[in-house]
Amino acid sequence: EPALGALLLVVLIRFFGNVLAFKRGVNSGVWRRHTNPCFACRSSERSQSFGRPIPPRRLERQVAYLVGRFARHAPRWQIVIWLRQLLVLLLAYTSDVVFVTTDNFDTAEETFDAVRYAIATVAIAVTLVFWRLHRRALPFAFRFQNALESCLYGGAFASSLRG
Repeated sequence: EPALGALLLVVLIRFFGNVLAFKRGVNSGVWRRHTNPCFACRSSERSQSFGRPIPPRRLERQVAYLVGRFARHAPRWQIVIWLRQLLVLLLAYTSDVVFVTTDNFDTAEETFDAVRYAIATVAIAVTLVFWRLHRRALPFAFRFQNALESCLYGGAFASSLRG
């Protein structure tokens, strides 16, 4: 699971940069991908002039799946989805680590139960926070898509409560 989490993080950072470059290109006509990974350095005017030029159609093809299925006001919503998945994956990994490390202790069952409930509470909180973000952003172009996604969040929340 750590390798999967690391891979998801790398993909998230890579595509986040592509989506930002695409949005900047659409808004300002500057079609460059930053080569500097420092987010704080990117805001300076000097760093805006540097970066690899990239053909607009190529960048559009690279982000079409990520941007095209969402409404125009939410082109970065796929990044939010990946962030939620990464958090849930980290919670699952934490649960596995706690289970393995508490296996040898006398109070293993009580300790694991306490940690399991704490992790479940955090998972429910993550679901509720991202559900709220979804309801505020309404990232899909059609109402039925947003309603369906909201129902899926509700189902995830209800199944988390059932245990």
